[in-house]
Amino acid sequence: MVAGAPNHPEGNFRTAALVDRNRCEELPPPYLLSFHHHHALYSVQMAIADYIRFIMPRLRNGDSLTSILEDMNPSISYSSLQRFVKKFPSSHPPTRKRPYKPRALLMHYTAVKNEIVRSYAEDDSCTSAVVVARLKEKNIKRAVTKYCHMIRDENKVRRLDFCREMLRKGETFSDCIFTDESTVQLGSYRKYRFLPSGDPLGRLRPKVKHPGMLHIWGGISSRGTTELAIFPGSVRIDSELYCQVLEKCYLKSARRTFNGYARLVQDNAPAHKSAYTTRKLQEWGVGVLQWPAESPDLNPIELIWGNMKNYIRGQRVRKLCQLEECIRTYWKSLTPDKCRRYIEGMQWRMKLIVQSGGGNIVERKPRSVRDTAAEILGDSDNSESDEEFDYW
Repeated sequence: MVAGAPNHPEGNFRTAALVDRNRCEELPPPYLLSFHHHHALYSVQMAIADYIRFIMPRLRNGDSLTSILEDMNPSISYSSLQRFVKKFPSSHPPTRKRPYKPRALLMHYTAVKNEIVRSYAEDDSCTSAVVVARLKEKNIKRAVTKYCHMIRDENKVRRLDFCREMLRKGETFSDCIFTDESTVQLGSYRKYRFLPSGDPLGRLRPKVKHPGMLHIWGGISSRGTTELAIFPGSVRIDSELYCQVLEKCYLKSARRTFNGYARLVQDNAPAHKSAYTTRKLQEWGVGVLQWPAESPDLNPIELIWGNMKNYIRGQRVRKLCQLEECIRTYWKSLTPDKCRRYIEGMQWRMKLIVQSGGGNIVERKPRSVRDTAAEILGDSDNSESDEEFDYW
């Protein structure tokens, strides 16, 4: 017990929390304390004050309250000492809650610095200008990244075998109708703009979040084009719809131009290879030329779609009705002679694929194949396909 602290009286209130550490109980609010309770609190604080010259140096040395409490009167509780110390904030030395742990980079700062100094000492002429000069000496130039379709290894083998077989047989694809779908949307403008200097806003072009679009299906052969099918952009082309298109557009064109003896060329889309489509083709007696997967570079209809989009981009269409009109105008301009030139280009494309081992090809288009949409329509101002290479 602390000297001068009276025994707590019998009743609802007890002061043993600050007097006996082994009997720690919570005191009632200060306005409910009696004279004896206030006297007990004062006595405990006076007992702690006797150790003021002992506590302060220990705190400055960084000792914890627990270690300090072990050397004090056992009647003083930890909470009492803690409340007392809070009244003297200057007694706490400025310490960190956790020990400082240097970063990994700072730990290796000296090693990194020494390595940089050593590198410059060995070759102090390795600057950016020197690097550029050395790249020019090796004829290495910077180029814009071009993206091509991905070809898996197993499909490279199939592409290679297909091209070798077609070249060995001397296949001309004169009885084939190359078909495919594509999507054309509004807002596809040119990538470049000409504007005066000092006008940064002139290069901006508004772009809608969900532009209007149209799905198209068509086919070409050495004897001309098939009928063109156009769908709204919200329509999903499944097996049933695809067969309806074949029945309405392909069969009619094949019977008119080849007396029904043409071979259908299509890619390996799910709607083309489904059981429903396969059964329908067998019912109609349509011959299908098996095409290697991941081979859009072999299908000349892909060049048609690319040139069509270049032509539409130059027309600055704003409405879906205008977009459909541009599509039909371009499609009508494809004569049998122009379609034949696209198909004849497959011969040297297959040779390039054989040389690349079935992989992607970078081709230099012959002038006979490099027909832009503007050249087909007789308008050279709308031409934009001036690149020398095609990347597949």
